[in-house]
Amino acid sequence: YQDFVRRFPKSELAPKALGSLAVLLSIQGRSDQAGEMFKKLHDDWPNDPYAQNIVFVEVRTYLDLGRTNDAVKAATRMLNTPAAYKPEQFYGIADLLLSANMNEEAGQAYTLAMATTNQAMWQAVSVGLARARFSEGKFDLAAKAIDEMLAKHPKSAYTVEANRILARSCAALGAKEGNPEKKEALFGRAIGAMNRALKFVKPTDKKMRTEVELEIAEIYELKGDKPK
Repeated sequence: YQDFVRRFPKSELAPKALGSLAVLLSIQGRSDQAGEMFKKLHDDWPNDPYAQNIVFVEVRTYLDLGRTNDAVKAATRMLNTPAAYKPEQFYGIADLLLSANMNEEAGQAYTLAMATTNQAMWQAVSVGLARARFSEGKFDLAAKAIDEMLAKHPKSAYTVEANRILARSCAALGAKEGNPEKKEALFGRAIGAMNRALKFVKPTDKKMRTEVELEIAEIYELKGDKPK
């Protein structure tokens, strides 16, 4: 790969050669050299589709190797240059970051992916953003993301999951609320959201129904009431 890049730096195959070389160096633990190759790839071929998509491979490679700091650096480089990427690319990297519990970075990527005009993807991104915010402990922002999604798409493939996240977020906020009236309102929203989720669970999906019913009981317990 090094020989090819040196001999044919302007070849249409150069981006793939640089990317492959960077990944190989990463696997070998040569982080500095790998970073240089990734940087060269992005600097020399900023508009090349492969160069844009390699960030996903770069982050995934670092995560697989347990090198979280390097993964954060790679993701941050992408997040800091949003104009160079498409919403779909931010969505892909966001899911990867969330699976690695890199919630803050995932939230940033989901936020950038919200620019998509694809409504099915927009719903998925909204749910992902809510999950990231919830994992960060930002329950108000998690609830906001779901409220906005459900306002546009109250019935969709994401209705059950969205309402469950909304319920958990409102319950978490209610548990911290000192004002009795606001506390009651938040728990009321939580229970209402979980009941809506239950309505959309298929009768044949006994596992899901049990999970939702248990969550309803947990919310009542957190509130200090018995399930009704």
